[in-house]
Amino acid sequence: MSEPESNEKQTGNFNLKEQQQSLFTTLRHVLDVSGEKFDKQKALNGERLKWGRLIVSAVEAYGKLLESIKLAEMEERIKVLEEHRIENHGETNQSQRPLEEV
Repeated sequence: MSEPESNEKQTGNFNLKEQQQSLFTTLRHVLDVSGEKFDKQKALNGERLKWGRLIVSAVEAYGKLLESIKLAEMEERIKVLEEHRIENHGETNQSQRPLEEV
């Protein structure tokens, strides 16, 4: 990987991490506010239902974001391991091809 490519990838990852952190912050705020609104005893059942649905949606989004981050981390680890294997063992045979080629 050349120096410019490496810098672009690092910058891209940094921007992605910033975006992910921003999403986590936003979802945390949504959960805080909707939890407060849901817990209000004066709230009508219809309103509580709407706030409850928002809480469920925010939790689902939070989980999907965590899942995508873990998947990206695993993909990066696999890529590093495959590069390391190729560097140490030279050309790979058919059964040792990188996953994206299989």
